[in-house]
Amino acid sequence: MPNQVNVNTTTNQVTVTQGVTQIVTVTAQGPQGVKGDTGPGLSAPFTGSAIISGSMDMIGRTSIGGPTFITGSTIISGSTTTIISDSTIITGSTTITGSTVITGSLSVSGGITGSISPSLELTPIIEYLDTKVERETSDVSQTSFTDATGNVTLVEAAIFESAKFATQPSGFPPIEKHDFQYFINGVLIPHSKVHVISELSGARVGVYFNRDLLGYTLESTDVITVIGKFNPSAFSSGFSNGFSRHVYSMVTDLVTLIFNKRDF
Repeated sequence: MPNQVNVNTTTNQVTVTQGVTQIVTVTAQGPQGVKGDTGPGLSAPFTGSAIISGSMDMIGRTSIGGPTFITGSTIISGSTTTIISDSTIITGSTTITGSTVITGSLSVSGGITGSISPSLELTPIIEYLDTKVERETSDVSQTSFTDATGNVTLVEAAIFESAKFATQPSGFPPIEKHDFQYFINGVLIPHSKVHVISELSGARVGVYFNRDLLGYTLESTDVITVIGKFNPSAFSSGFSNGFSRHVYSMVTDLVTLIFNKRDF
């Protein structure tokens, strides 16, 4: 029976048979491109899991979806925006050019060369976290607050002269009563008995205790002490004691922050 030559344009294979016996199969070599939905050699989105080892060059717009593992030397260029999403692990020497958007978790080992934008300035944050200034006053009075619904709260007011709130870094919430600790004659007062603390005009800070919850009226002989995020440069002759405030250019030790449940 004569020999037959079969050409498979999908797999790029040439098969020579004699009858039912396969004599030789040759697969075309060389770059074939990514097979698209309508034929070989056309670009197409790449989705699903992939393991790529060795060197790889990506030129043009590239979309990778699903868990992806890339090892070896990798260069990603061409697209002005590279989006890396889901769980992505890239090992080896990797260069990404253009604007890069990363969503999901990112694990980086071996350090980062260059900079990450926007830059993060640690000094004002560390200063803010480290700010603990103690203020004392015996300037007390009685007043009341009326809310939007007309409810009236009777309060005991303690006014601190030459006092200002610490400046919170960008992104931090405004200072409120839970940023301070309150003492009356050395006795700790729960936050639930503090109606509000607020900055007043003329470099003053007012602390207002809920009179019904406090259970008594403040006298001029009482000493009210507040410790927390005051501006440490706003000192006065009435300032009794201060905690040192350090300025850090970098974090040298492990810092543990403990967040306690709020007592409203």
